[in-house]
This record gives sequence, structure tokens and C-alpha cells, in this order.
Amino acid sequence: MANDNPSPDNIRAMLRITCADAGVLLSDYHDGTLPADDRERVASHIGGCVACGVILEQIHTTTLALRAVGSARAVPEQDTIDRILARIHRA
Repeated sequence: MANDNPSPDNIRAMLRITCADAGVLLSDYHDGTLPADDRERVASHIGGCVACGVILEQIHTTTLALRAVGSARAVPEQDTIDRILARIHRA
């Protein structure tokens, strides 16, 4: 009869994920939206994979840059506003 209790090594092997698997989950990992089991698997992978750690850092940097751009407001020059208003009034 087979042993129903897997060894710690077997458990670790089952929890391992590839870079491809991690890549699919990194954005959600960064956003904190992964279920606990996936979050644990990705964290374990990142702990031993420099490449995926770099990708995660790039996601973080990109997110910060997009937030900064998203919060910036483009304000047209006053002469542009005046020309638009003049056209509206002529119409």
C-alpha cells in the first residue's frame, strides 16, 4: 500500500512553478490579488529566480510610471482655449 503522506521533498516539488507559470502570475502577484497558495508559490519562485525577480521589479517600476503619468493633467495654453471658444461661438 502506497504512503498517502508525501515527503517534504515531494511537497516542495509539487509547489515548484516554472518561469512561464510565474510570468503569467507576476502582475497579479504585484497587485496583491493572487490567492494565498499561488502567492506562496510565486514568492518561493521569485526567491530563487533572478530573472523573474527582475521582471517583477520592472512591473513595479512601470506601474509607478503609469500612475505618475495618469495623475498628470495636460492643460492647454490659453491661446488654444481662446481659439476653441471662438470657434464654438462662431458655430
